[in-house]
Amino acid sequence: MLSYFTDLMVDAILDRADAFGTYTGGEFSKSTTTQTPIKIIAPQPVRENDLNMLADGEKASDYRVTWVFSDTELHTRDSKYEADQIIYDGAVYKVVQVNDRDPLGNFKRVVMRDINGV
Repeated sequence: MLSYFTDLMVDAILDRADAFGTYTGGEFSKSTTTQTPIKIIAPQPVRENDLNMLADGEKASDYRVTWVFSDTELHTRDSKYEADQIIYDGAVYKVVQVNDRDPLGNFKRVVMRDINGV
């Protein structure tokens, strides 16, 4: 299945925080990050079905969908992890939803939010 998408893949960077930031003596320190090269399909506008997961007042224009070709687990924000970020063509996107499609060829469908202007 991946052979069909080979011509559509582009280079991007997965930016992952090693942990949440910490407070020391009342001062907040950001965590360090690790950057890993990955292959994705260039981000596309979200579909109508994807809009159901948006909070009220969120702008649909801030969201994109992509397909990530990597065996690396992607993180959304939860109690254990800060959300991963994907950097592509100068834009920074925060991962908000991941649908593993690994049985179909080791790829993931990812909904992400453009955080450049935030």
